[in-house]
Amino acid sequence: MLAGMVPSSSAQSGNCKLELDELDKFTGVMKMITERDLFFQEGVLLSRVEGFVSAGIVNKQKYINVLLQTNNSGNFDWFDTFSSLWLLGESGEVIRLKPHEYCHYNFSGNSDWEQYWQFYFVNDSIWNKLATFNISSVRVHIQNPTGTPYVDRNIKSKNSNAFAGVVACLNSHIERKSKTKN
Repeated sequence: MLAGMVPSSSAQSGNCKLELDELDKFTGVMKMITERDLFFQEGVLLSRVEGFVSAGIVNKQKYINVLLQTNNSGNFDWFDTFSSLWLLGESGEVIRLKPHEYCHYNFSGNSDWEQYWQFYFVNDSIWNKLATFNISSVRVHIQNPTGTPYVDRNIKSKNSNAFAGVVACLNSHIERKSKTKN
């Protein structure tokens, strides 16, 4: 997928697809990851920041992958230092996602978009909550000792189930694979 392109909301529609579905030929480890789904967008065409979420599994470790991208990082000075992510549910419950310490990637390709990834390994308890969790707001913790340590963004209702959608998508593919093995 090209940077800056907004993927379809296939995870939310029940017709979800995987971006990756393979068995590592050296280790035999199963790897699956859903296509990304938009969970927030702000700004205008020439100065925009977007947040995408996908869900994955490597062997038996489930994770959430968050991608933030912008086409004008000068207007979003917090953008490249995000770490922890807090999700505020419509019910008022908060889920806190802590990043895996070795999984923070930055990509600047041949486009005008800058992209940053963060991986959040989650246990079964958090995973199960995310499967039905509709978010109303997200808090992006940043590593900025001189300023505010976080940025809050409200989530539009049409994107409130993005996290639940990718988790449900991955769950359905895992279940389908386990049925074909038996």
